[in-house]
Amino acid sequence: MALPASGQMFGIASGEIEMSDGYGKSSVAWYGDRGMIAGGAESTGYYVSVNYYQYYSITTSGNAVDFGDMVDRAAHTGSCSDGSRGVTAGGIHYNSQTYAWDIIGYVTIATTGNATDFGDLIDKDYSVTGLSDGSRGIFAGGRDRPGYRNFTNVISYITIQTPGNASDFGDLVSADSRNFWANMAGCSNGTRGVFGGGGAYSQTNIIQYITIATTGNATDFGDLTASTAKPAGFNGGDRGIFAGGETSVGGTNTIEQISIPTTGNATDFGDLTVVMDNPGASSNDTYGVIHGGYNVNTMNKLTIATAGNAIDWGDMVFWGLRWIAMTELSKKIDITFSLSAISADKINAAAVAKVNEHLPELAEKTRAFDRQNSQTTISLMTLTMMTGHSPYRMMRQILAEVEKRKSSLAESQVRHAK
Repeated sequence: MALPASGQMFGIASGEIEMSDGYGKSSVAWYGDRGMIAGGAESTGYYVSVNYYQYYSITTSGNAVDFGDMVDRAAHTGSCSDGSRGVTAGGIHYNSQTYAWDIIGYVTIATTGNATDFGDLIDKDYSVTGLSDGSRGIFAGGRDRPGYRNFTNVISYITIQTPGNASDFGDLVSADSRNFWANMAGCSNGTRGVFGGGGAYSQTNIIQYITIATTGNATDFGDLTASTAKPAGFNGGDRGIFAGGETSVGGTNTIEQISIPTTGNATDFGDLTVVMDNPGASSNDTYGVIHGGYNVNTMNKLTIATAGNAIDWGDMVFWGLRWIAMTELSKKIDITFSLSAISADKINAAAVAKVNEHLPELAEKTRAFDRQNSQTTISLMTLTMMTGHSPYRMMRQILAEVEKRKSSLAESQVRHAK
């Protein structure tokens, strides 16, 4: 697959999903440690949609890694997950006269590979927002082509484990401007799905919600602290997070929070390390990872339960894209097992010594790659990645794999020292 040079990134995330046991509490949670990034568009004087998937670990810092390809090229898609299957819907194909897609595709999150066709949305739309309750996937809002003020307030739904076309769920709340129905962020606590912000030509502070198990129209929830389009959304349990996006004066690094079961206005949570206009995000109940934005490949991490600023978490493999993201959601179960103690004579002392000797040098050598280049230089170098087999692309992929193994060695080294 050809790689882009420079451009923009966009993202929506599903967040952690909880299922009620019918007695007002959560008995089972779906979440996982693999975050996925899908689709996007490069800009080399004009936009060209791409079809890449990437994935990364939410708990272990490091760069994202190539996963596979989407059903077709698309940017501005919506996404959701049930723990084993990740679904993307809609999107814009800048390379085609068709522009907006109604395509729904899916992947098995635990297994790298290409996506499979799932079905179709009700309409052809992009700038769609997705979320789920661990079984039912929701796609809301969007628009049909750039330059046209043809926006939709339609909410549709699917059963994630049953391929087929989407069905009508209801409508978003009425808005002062129809363009507010596009580019929202979404989050869910398993019962209630919440959409925050939105806008294509201007921005809104509207927060609205639905009850996922019951079809019907959205209801007003409250307001964001500022009118914001294109934020990233995710959650941990009942706390919903909206991060980054675009305000009337440009991109923002603001992070806001809500309590999903309690209607009301959002409050300040903290700041991202950089401005992220059009970011994506994923969460695993404890941590949230926010990534990308216009001309940004940075990944940030925060602890959802504790308000504060985000920290740097790594880089995406392919930068200069507009992305959506979906969290891997997995069933949480309790397993009891025992292992016999490992005695000192069973540890490979030579291997431990080798790790202790070479790990610092490995960290130092890999950290230097790309750091001496400016964004402009990197952008020009990335043009060579268009061939699909350039040395620069292969080096970035190799370093991403090295980073994963380096992190594992470092963790093992610490455990052994203890």
